[in-house]
Amino acid sequence: MTYRILLAAGGTGGHIIPSIAFGLWLQKRGESVIWLSGSRPLEDEIYKAHGVVPQRLSLEGSPLGVSGLRSLTRWKHLFSSFFEARAILKKERIDRCVLFGGYLSMPVLLAARCLHVPVLMHEQNTVAGKVTRFAARCGIPVACAWEDCKGLDTAKKIVTGMPLREIRLIDKKDAQKRLLGTFLRDDEKLIIILGGSLGSGGLRKVLQDAQNMIKSTSCKVLCMGIKAEDRPFPEALVHEACWDMTTVFSAADMIVCRAGASTLAELRALGIPVLVVPWLKAVGQHQLSNAQYFSKLTGAPVFLEGSSQEQFRAALRSAAERRVSCEDLSAGAVKLYEALRSLTV
Repeated sequence: MTYRILLAAGGTGGHIIPSIAFGLWLQKRGESVIWLSGSRPLEDEIYKAHGVVPQRLSLEGSPLGVSGLRSLTRWKHLFSSFFEARAILKKERIDRCVLFGGYLSMPVLLAARCLHVPVLMHEQNTVAGKVTRFAARCGIPVACAWEDCKGLDTAKKIVTGMPLREIRLIDKKDAQKRLLGTFLRDDEKLIIILGGSLGSGGLRKVLQDAQNMIKSTSCKVLCMGIKAEDRPFPEALVHEACWDMTTVFSAADMIVCRAGASTLAELRALGIPVLVVPWLKAVGQHQLSNAQYFSKLTGAPVFLEGSSQEQFRAALRSAAERRVSCEDLSAGAVKLYEALRSLTV
């Protein structure tokens, strides 16, 4: 039996990319998939880069955490998005929904419940978000990417893992040539800095503080998604934002990144050495929790902003020396599909 499945994901790449990965995996197995996004330009950019055209709700952010006219506008859009989602569910004859968290999930969750459409929630982080916790209280099953997920009753969660993109690493030298326009010397290593889909000024500050130490090594530093004038130090290389991570991951001898859950899951599956620098201002400290759990799981070093250059040097050395075995990229999608098929009306 095949289904007409709606996947709702908006906000940042951390929510959207797992939904894209899962949807493309489903389509290869003959399922009919509709993606649903919000109205942020970043969301359009991410979906378009992966060849996906989602349907859209007028909502572009949570009404919580903002004030004044902006909050009133978002409450209005939240209300209207419920009716928009309800209309899409009816028009497309959706019979299964998977919600990937964030502000977009709430109106879709309510619309699906009104129409008695079975819903599955997927939580990417090790700290359950507000909508995920609300869904669990409503009796909606929650599929978790990790064994550890704070804020959820153990009895109400299903550990499925993370749906991952089908990334197949290519030759390292060729990948470096594509990114840099030239080959590196045999004794040079490439450290690639990923700031996340919202960028990361804090990571640039970390690199500025450590530039003398980095210059004393044979490493080249490539910062993804920033302009030349924003490079952390003159010798640092820069590259425009890139959503096709095959070349980026293939070129890297090491990745320095934030603790976005989907990025960490991909790096773990591909066996790429990584130094994790969590964004400490993330809601609910979920990035710090992600980083700590990931380090416990894989041994990857974690560096906290404000720590010393010596600690950064030690963390870089630890990441460079760590070797991780690759894992099955499709395992998360398979288990999530099993959970989806088990839903009842």
